Amino acid sequence: MGGNSEKQTTTTSHNLTQTLYKLLKLIDQMGSDYELYRSKLEEIAQRYSQGKIHLAVLGQFKRGKSSLLNALLGEKLLPTAVIPLTSVPTYIRYSEHPYVHVSFEGNKAGDTLSSKDPQEIQQFLSMYVSEEANPNNTLHVEGVELYYDAEILKKGVVLIDTPGIGSTHRHNTEATLNFLPQCDAALFLMSADPPITEVELEFLKQVATRVNKIFFILNKIDYLSPEELEEVQRFIMRVIREKAGIQEGIALYPVSAKLGLEAKCSHDTTLLSQSRLDYLEDHIIRFMSQKKEKILQASIPRKSFDILTDLEMQLRLSLKAYTMPQEELQQKLMLFDETIQQAEQQKTFSGDILAGERKRLLELLEEQSENLRQKGRHYLESVANSCLYEKNTIDENAITQALALAIPGFFEHELGQMSRFFDTHIITITRKAIDVAIQKKQTYVSEVAGQVTHLEQLIAALEEHKKHLASFIRDSETI
Repeated sequence: MGGNSEKQTTTTSHNLTQTLYKLLKLIDQMGSDYELYRSKLEEIAQRYSQGKIHLAVLGQFKRGKSSLLNALLGEKLLPTAVIPLTSVPTYIRYSEHPYVHVSFEGNKAGDTLSSKDPQEIQQFLSMYVSEEANPNNTLHVEGVELYYDAEILKKGVVLIDTPGIGSTHRHNTEATLNFLPQCDAALFLMSADPPITEVELEFLKQVATRVNKIFFILNKIDYLSPEELEEVQRFIMRVIREKAGIQEGIALYPVSAKLGLEAKCSHDTTLLSQSRLDYLEDHIIRFMSQKKEKILQASIPRKSFDILTDLEMQLRLSLKAYTMPQEELQQKLMLFDETIQQAEQQKTFSGDILAGERKRLLELLEEQSENLRQKGRHYLESVANSCLYEKNTIDENAITQALALAIPGFFEHELGQMSRFFDTHIITITRKAIDVAIQKKQTYVSEVAGQVTHLEQLIAALEEHKKHLASFIRDSETI
């Protein structure tokens, strides 16, 4: 039975890896406009191939999230404060040589500290993740990564310290909600003061829809008597089932992060047992060792599915942007054709000629004018010569009278011919411009049709991949 389960897990892993690889190749074909979706999917695929699971510590402000993480790490590394920390999550990864790296938005160079001194690390982090030093993230910190040598991190777990919800800094709550899609599992932290609030309950409902595995932690048990602890545990379990609608996989782990950290720092095994941190840590490590692959096989398809859904929406918006103007363009082109037809029927043509044709028309006009001048001169000279030959004498009055009679008829005839010539030429130019416009229209429509076909093919391919991911989601076992 166990062998079959392992074989099935291996087969699923191979199939999921192949699906992610094909998805990356598909998005590569879409171009740079979709690079954001590619980078998100690539990060997920890389994390899956490395077996890295994101375990976030979530909860309301002042529940002791940073204190719990410090206890799990065994040192006072993360800043803890009575005021809220900033909206920047801190990723905690494994490394034999501790260091911190802070990245910034834009092209600003990052800041790095390499140190084994917990106090120095904590002070460095405080410069970037506290509201006091970095209010509303005015330093434009994009990400904070702490690399440290701790047992829980060796198992491929990436711990994440998130902003607390429910404080006066609403942007912290929004940042945590936006961060949830990156979480594979979560430690949902509560305490007895009060046990669980309406804000926490609403937040928990959202967490349950986006995170596959939730460990419920009751912190600060050192403030409770055994009887109070039992009563609080019963109350929280009932609220989780009845109000949050979570019925399966509920386990509540009571701890004292404060005593646990003291015990680790002083190497006091009795105090560590009293804090119950050792039980929580052992359970998480054992669970991750046994179920990490299952968690990832349930989580990665969901996150990939969400990315594809966003990408599909973007493609459909692009498709709509192409198809709507095409309809409008068709209507405008029909109106344009009707207008040109009327212009041809009425023989009224616009003087708005293409720049190149306008120059040619001016040159042609100058050429026709010069021909008219020469033709007129020859004609009038012939009229004058006729008077001279007929009368055999120079009679200026007779010549003037003959020229006066000849000029109107000559120019009326010649200008009429020139007008007909230019009408014909302008009609030719206008028709040529219409042909160019129609050709451009046909080219544009062809290009749009090609883009529409391409987008439809991409959407169809995405839908197929989403079906594959949906099958992974259905087949994933309850963790």
